Amino acid sequence: MNWERIGRRAAGRPWAARVLSRVEAEYRDTVVEIPGPELPSAWTHHYFCDDDGAPLRFEGDGHACTRCDRRYAGEPWDGAWRTRRHNEAAAQAQRAALLIRLAGEPPGELERILAGYDYLAYAPHGVNAGTGRVQPQSLDEAVWAIGLLRALRWSGIAAPPGMETMASGVVDLLRPQVGGVHNIHCWLLAALAECAALLRDRALLGWCGQRVEEQVLSGFHPEGLWYEVNPHYHY
Repeated sequence: MNWERIGRRAAGRPWAARVLSRVEAEYRDTVVEIPGPELPSAWTHHYFCDDDGAPLRFEGDGHACTRCDRRYAGEPWDGAWRTRRHNEAAAQAQRAALLIRLAGEPPGELERILAGYDYLAYAPHGVNAGTGRVQPQSLDEAVWAIGLLRALRWSGIAAPPGMETMASGVVDLLRPQVGGVHNIHCWLLAALAECAALLRDRALLGWCGQRVEEQVLSGFHPEGLWYEVNPHYHY
């Protein structure tokens, strides 16, 4: 990516400057605390009120509905909250990478997040749609891994110790789960391609490219693209 050109374009377009300002504001307002491997994550679908469907909020000793204030405690709500924390860590890593490139931000926060995961210490688990380590299913694991690995690639900083171990672990976990023509498998392939880029594994990258081509060739039917809610959900 040509970050010098991106920086010029961002500075020369008011809408882009506003976006970057919003990214920086969210970055400053976010405090990342990474849940450790002691307890598993859980499906984020649980983090909504059973009565009215509104999202929950964390309240220290439990969780409460943001609309009716109904209280929840224990699992699966604690696990769903942990999943949200992992997602926030990946989002913050990407904010940091953009600001490193476009605003001269020091790399300390990104390095702290990337170094905060002892990936193989997280036990494989999942009951809904495949298996994750940090996350409760293969889809969430892929999206989370893409966020961290993309942030590292965007930033241009040296990979902190443990990142190649993480990437290898993600490959070992997700590659056997790639199968049908489906949006989840598109995300798995994207995560594996990020791993291949970090590991400089040309064979894996080529394998991902072949599988992506299969997704494209088999994912279109006479009535159009098969998609779930939103075609952009696939990548």
